Amino acid sequence: MTLPRWIIKHGPLFFLAVCWLAQEAAYPADMMVARWRTFTARDWLGPQTSVRALHEDKAGRLWAGTAGGLLCYDGLGWRRFTPQNSKLPYPVVLSIAESQDGVLWIGTGRPGAGEEGGLCRLDPAGRWSVPEGPPRKKLGEVMSLLAARDGRLWVGTRRNGLFTYEPAKQQWTLIDGLQPGEGSAYEVTVLAESGQGIWAGTTGPAKCFPAAGQPRSFTRPESVSAMAHDRDGRLWLATRVGELYHISGGRPVRHPGLLPARIVEGAGEIFALYADVSGRLWLATAQGVSVYDPTAQSLRAWWTEANSGLPSSPVRCVLQKRDGSLWFGTDRGIGVCDFRSAGWQRFARRQGILINEKITAIARRSDGTLLMAGDRGVDTYHPTQNRWQSVRPDAGGWNDRIDQIAETGDGTVWFISPYQVFAWKGSRWRSYWAGPGGLTDASRSGMVQESIGLAWGQAVQGKLWLGAQTGGIFSYDPATRRWERLPFSDAREMRSAFVRTALRCKDGSWWFAAVLPGPVGALLRYDPASGKWNTHTRQSIRPERTQGIPFDPDWTPTGPLYESPDGTLWAGARDGLLRYDGHIWRFVAVSAGPDGKRAGEIRAIAADSEGRLWVGTEEGIVILRGEESQHLTEEDGLPGQDIRAIRVAEGSVWIAGEGGVSRFRTEPVVPETYLADGRGEVLCAAPSRTRLYTSYESVPGRIAVILSRLRLWPVESADEAPLRVESTFQLRAFAANPWYTEEPDSFWHSWQIDNAPWTPESKDPFYTFRNIAGGAHSIRVRARNRWLNVDATPAERRVQVGGARGPLWGAGILALLGWGLAGYLWRARRKGAKGRARG
Repeated sequence: MTLPRWIIKHGPLFFLAVCWLAQEAAYPADMMVARWRTFTARDWLGPQTSVRALHEDKAGRLWAGTAGGLLCYDGLGWRRFTPQNSKLPYPVVLSIAESQDGVLWIGTGRPGAGEEGGLCRLDPAGRWSVPEGPPRKKLGEVMSLLAARDGRLWVGTRRNGLFTYEPAKQQWTLIDGLQPGEGSAYEVTVLAESGQGIWAGTTGPAKCFPAAGQPRSFTRPESVSAMAHDRDGRLWLATRVGELYHISGGRPVRHPGLLPARIVEGAGEIFALYADVSGRLWLATAQGVSVYDPTAQSLRAWWTEANSGLPSSPVRCVLQKRDGSLWFGTDRGIGVCDFRSAGWQRFARRQGILINEKITAIARRSDGTLLMAGDRGVDTYHPTQNRWQSVRPDAGGWNDRIDQIAETGDGTVWFISPYQVFAWKGSRWRSYWAGPGGLTDASRSGMVQESIGLAWGQAVQGKLWLGAQTGGIFSYDPATRRWERLPFSDAREMRSAFVRTALRCKDGSWWFAAVLPGPVGALLRYDPASGKWNTHTRQSIRPERTQGIPFDPDWTPTGPLYESPDGTLWAGARDGLLRYDGHIWRFVAVSAGPDGKRAGEIRAIAADSEGRLWVGTEEGIVILRGEESQHLTEEDGLPGQDIRAIRVAEGSVWIAGEGGVSRFRTEPVVPETYLADGRGEVLCAAPSRTRLYTSYESVPGRIAVILSRLRLWPVESADEAPLRVESTFQLRAFAANPWYTEEPDSFWHSWQIDNAPWTPESKDPFYTFRNIAGGAHSIRVRARNRWLNVDATPAERRVQVGGARGPLWGAGILALLGWGLAGYLWRARRKGAKGRARG
């Protein structure tokens, strides 16, 4: 048997396409938890919003080069510079660079004219100037700029070659590495500096200009359009056709990873490359932006205008600011992604925070306190005090399954289990059996035989509502302390139904998920205003056909009911959700992972303020937003795989299940930095860090006691006497996030002595100061966590080096020796006197 000729000819390309599609399916929205905001023409009052360059200066201001001028963003608003109100030679800003003295260099051009362009500078005092161009040659459009460490400015142009400019001498030099004729054939698109010298990416071969020796030109890679340094200092090169290279041994080496097949010449050209602190590479292309993991050799996300907050899909440049936010320059403005400021927190019994191994229900009290019921009791969290407390019920019969928590108008909290109800008010506990006539005190004997199975419980208008699996509905009024069986629960629909759960909507109607005789899964709706019932079964629902997991014809409603803020009803089904907008039913398949794995039983549903739907399943969390979905597991921050409850409160999403509870919050989680000596004893903490974090409370005047099995000793004050050290000494940094379970090796540290520059960030917590001059010095250390949030108040310690302690130390030793010698002589003389007296 022979294969068709088209398979033999196009087989490799077909195989790569299949691999890419599989990879696309694996990570359709890897970072959907991002918070986006955009800046368009309305924000900076300019019609030309095509952004070609982004730069953050030393003062933290953002500069954007656009087709309509230079924009500056100070965090509050935008300021626009044009040739009319500044000394910009031309309105199109193509490149921006900042020298070590804080001078901003701006490369410009004129639309549609490669021969027209120029260079200008803006100093920290706000003064503009235009350096005279190179003699006997035009600059033309300035495509790339690089402020080298030796003070020279490298200038790459579109058609006229590569130049260097020395500001101190006002001297231009045309680099000899571009042979005659190359200046008109190749444009210098990007410049970067490495240990080997200056690398120039052109539309022809890549070139390297070492500090000494002859320039080198490489036939591969060709047409380099972007460069970036990763966290290890390695230089990466990207070509227009999607090839990736890294510099090794002074030569470009192609990276073996598979890049997107859609990045092809003319359709998906790579415009920019950026490496973040985690080592991932951001690729800005004509089709959108993606993040690429060189270690795993996999594409982690693909963002376009359709599935993200990008103003348009052609992305021209990428920048990550020091606060961790990602800025993307597009043809129609700037998109800003703040997903790195989001953080996960885990709380578990093994940390000494919770008393429960697993959490089965979460509720929020009227005072804002969160209640979490589990197998051993109740864990409470006070948001305003950032404090945990645990309560062990003294009421008998507490088991490991609490389905719902409700608070009535008198402040009583009710915990509903399948056959028993527990009431908690203040420090008093009572347990009740649920019977046909309501609740009966569990202390009475013989009531177990009369108990009924409870399906649900909730608080409505200050009253407690309980529903039995057999259809009975009871209401308890704490004001009159009376139970009432609701008349509509005796309707024919309820008498024949085995109720699983219920929901009271904002319009006053009731929905019940039940099983009718047959058995037939059904959703029952009751309107108290009209007294009418509506029954929705598999035959009447007839959800629209969707791709992926089909709707189970033998559906049994075991999952929750939830009403989203827009009034949409969601009902949990096997491997998916039933969605009802008041007119049409639709089945939304829920897959646990990129391979289409079934999610199993739907346990919990909740919507956050961003419009995302969080779905708890037996296989983790699935986040739905429109047609996009994202699957989260324990590796992403969940307490376990089996999720039992979800609650949105205080700007956070609380997720509970096997293993404890996790909190996802969008506000930054800032680390706290401590400074210690080589033995691990804490020397000081920043003034704002003097507090103690334990499982339940904060105590003023002390700092963290336990951090990853390491004991940090209390400190009386951050302003204690200077530490006396030698001219060479070693200190150690510790970092922690309050209530945050980051490992110690997930922090980066930076050090400073006196007013010297901060050292480069390093994961090594130890730092050795060598040959420090004698006298008093101030040592500071600050930490950054993996979310790119930096401690705003570094730990600081004063040290005294060298001679300041020498005389006192020497005098003390001499005094001790003299005292000891005098004592010895006195005892010897006394002993001799006694001997002579005996003789």
